[in-house]
Amino acid sequence: MKKSRKRGFAPLAVIIIIVALAAAVGVLVYQENVGINPVQEITPVSTNTISQTQEGSISSFAIVPSTKEGQSWTMYKKGAKAILKAKNITSAELWYTPTGTEIKSTFGGTMSKVGVDTWELELPANLLTTSFWAEATNLTGKKIKSVNIGNVGYGEAKPSPLGTAGRGDEGGVTCGERTIMVETVEDKRMSDEPAYLDSVWVDGKYDRSYSNGYIGDIVFSSDCKQYAYEVYTNDKWFIVLNGKQLKSYEFVNHPEFSLNGIHFAYIALIGQYPSWKALVVVDGVEGKSYEGGIKTDTNHGARLFSPDSKHVIYSAGEGKKWFVVIDGKEGKKYDNPIEILTFSADSKKVTYKATLGSKIEMVTENLD
Repeated sequence: MKKSRKRGFAPLAVIIIIVALAAAVGVLVYQENVGINPVQEITPVSTNTISQTQEGSISSFAIVPSTKEGQSWTMYKKGAKAILKAKNITSAELWYTPTGTEIKSTFGGTMSKVGVDTWELELPANLLTTSFWAEATNLTGKKIKSVNIGNVGYGEAKPSPLGTAGRGDEGGVTCGERTIMVETVEDKRMSDEPAYLDSVWVDGKYDRSYSNGYIGDIVFSSDCKQYAYEVYTNDKWFIVLNGKQLKSYEFVNHPEFSLNGIHFAYIALIGQYPSWKALVVVDGVEGKSYEGGIKTDTNHGARLFSPDSKHVIYSAGEGKKWFVVIDGKEGKKYDNPIEILTFSADSKKVTYKATLGSKIEMVTENLD
């Protein structure tokens, strides 16, 4: 009986092994036919795929158009919009923290969807904030926040109260077809003492801006190819010549091109008040400084260059004496400031009124 049981088990084991091998071969053949690597694990579909989509995402948030003042303030004008770029959201809102209050968040309005992933809201003409952000609602109803822009202020373009020609809506300073415009924006962050941002536009193109300063005289060369203007900012004055900032001084004035357009000069003050000294800068070279100041009054108006552009002439004071300076050379000393400094039409002579003691005389000097 025992032998018969052993003989009966062998065929059954063989059959089972054969069936198992056949099944394995079948699986391998199936895997090869459907392109599955037999050693590759089949990763189940993530249960978080749908929820990740529903969470949504914000790619950007900005005020357009706007300008940066320093490193902290974003300034905007009437018509500017808050623009949010976001995916998979159902709504968006504007929020901010008003400056000078204890309110942490104020509702600024509901943003409108204007594109597939774009939402926007036109800003009111009175915002003053220390925090400024957008909140969006994703597909699950949860809120997501944008980046915080921080300090935001509204500025209104209008002529500067300190301005002369070329301020705001006055048409600018023109020469031929060229125009230089200075647009002054009042910074309404401080109601008691507003600051100003002056932006210079040359031939309709933005050039540069100066914070809480002043743009002074603007001049062109006679052929309109060159320009210069005075700038005061950060307690210093300087000249911008054809877009290039020159050396800073305590004060600058009277920028002037020679009539042939080759030379450029201006007057500058150095030192500290009340010990200022004045000097003339010609083509970037500083002349001698004078404690009594410099005058340029002539019958041609305030002019440094002679009509033929060959000479630089002005009167100066040192101590209690006054004199005429011709091409850097000082003339005879007089007791009172020089008056009526006049060029001849051919630039060969200069005439002026001088006082020596009780005697007043008209003096004529040859230039050539």
